[in-house]
Amino acid sequence: MQSPEASSKRKTFPLTTQYALMAEHPDLYKDAFHFNKAGSAMMGVQAAAIIRRALENSGNQQPGQH
Repeated sequence: MQSPEASSKRKTFPLTTQYALMAEHPDLYKDAFHFNKAGSAMMGVQAAAIIRRALENSGNQQPGQH
């Protein structure tokens, strides 16, 4: 078991679910499991926003910023 000090120094990452987003868009599935191009693009936009927010909150620069 880790000490509280060690636990507080662990890296964390945001947890997200694409389900909530995609459950509202059954029209963006090409079959029962796979998204069409528009659905994949929508998921990509959400994932990119979450990653961007995590980078901003961590103090790290985003790729392309110097």
